[in-house]
Amino acid sequence: MVVKSIPNHLLEQCLVLFRALSLYSVESESYMFPNIVRSKQNELVVVAPYSISREKFEKALDGLGSIFGRKFIGLEDLGNHRWLLQEYKLPELVPYSSRPANIPVEDYWLGTYEDGSPVVLRFEHSPVLLVAGASGSGKTELFKVLLREIEQAWGSDVITIAEGAKAGNDFRHQPCKKLVTETDEVLAVYEHMLSLYEKRKQLIKKLDVDNWLQAREKGVEWRPHYFLIDECPLFLSAPKKGDDDFNERTRIIKIASHLAARGRYVGLFQILGTQDPSSTGLPSDIMNQVRLKIGYSMRTAEMSRAYFGQASAHAADLVRGKGIAMLGSEPRIFRGALN
Repeated sequence: MVVKSIPNHLLEQCLVLFRALSLYSVESESYMFPNIVRSKQNELVVVAPYSISREKFEKALDGLGSIFGRKFIGLEDLGNHRWLLQEYKLPELVPYSSRPANIPVEDYWLGTYEDGSPVVLRFEHSPVLLVAGASGSGKTELFKVLLREIEQAWGSDVITIAEGAKAGNDFRHQPCKKLVTETDEVLAVYEHMLSLYEKRKQLIKKLDVDNWLQAREKGVEWRPHYFLIDECPLFLSAPKKGDDDFNERTRIIKIASHLAARGRYVGLFQILGTQDPSSTGLPSDIMNQVRLKIGYSMRTAEMSRAYFGQASAHAADLVRGKGIAMLGSEPRIFRGALN
């Protein structure tokens, strides 16, 4: 096996870890530490002193995962006291053509769990869906799969999209009722949704039903409406006095918060995308209604903990790769669909 050294700054971090875990031997008053080298396939190989057993070295796997931004699950014996760090790798994205045919109309298929069972999103339980991930991480691909599901179920005119950071370029060819990019346009959409909310609320009361689905059962031809806002802090973060759009954004936040709490009963839902998974800039009234977060391609367990506040035992599930960490009652990895 042809190998080469790892960068010095990574090697230094490894030595600090090995010293902290007492993974070294002392010979002739000299310390001997394990060495880590890299193969052509970018696999990592440990060359350890004979006094360090394989079982003893396994306690370094979590720390090495943090250093290299990977998740290591074991050691493969290569002989001569060399061990291959076995990496947990997520499967590739699943093609949309593999979508099961028996998904109910009100459910949206996003991919599969690792055992092949479908990942289904049901907005009746998630009035606000938050999707977080850095630029280029794959949020747009997930959005396009979800929008395709919504379009097939209800038609493209139930979808409105706001995207201000890239002037709508990511969704320019996405079938929808309207694509907006400016603050005043976003406010106009929310005002329309608020008007629709009031009308539906009155009719639901008149029909003596609990929600829009029960109204449909009584013959009312209502469809849901979905407002997708990518880079949502542009429109939903609290404005500062003196900002040119202070009044517009204040009104947007008021309506968005109101619909987050009550909109699902009349079939009005919000889908929010952000590069800031901590979501510290979003109003608490909206965040309180987020039942589901999807964190896309978080790089390390530490980042996942910092961003999402998950317990350590859960953070190990959030690993680098093309999969998606779905954070509901408990984080799980699933394979996202490729549109």
